[in-house]
Amino acid sequence: MRAIESSSFPVCEYLVNKGAKVTHENCAGIEPLSVAAEFADPRIYHLINEKVNAITGGNNKKGGAKKKPAAAAKKPSRSGKKSAADDAVN
Repeated sequence: MRAIESSSFPVCEYLVNKGAKVTHENCAGIEPLSVAAEFADPRIYHLINEKVNAITGGNNKKGGAKKKPAAAAKKPSRSGKKSAADDAVN
């Protein structure tokens, strides 16, 4: 999730190729594809989406990225203050 949020394509690509679990949710119930849809470089979204489709046989029952609660969808501020998304992760 951190690599996705940081839009670090090389790290995401490495992790996906090494078997990162792209269909699992974090403790807040958010999937990697949802995080990629909100935060990431489009290449990362497509990388994860392709892997999810490969795992599910192109039959993604969840219909792609699911919407996150409004509080969790906000990016952390650059001022160093924690956002609601940071609290959900911690």
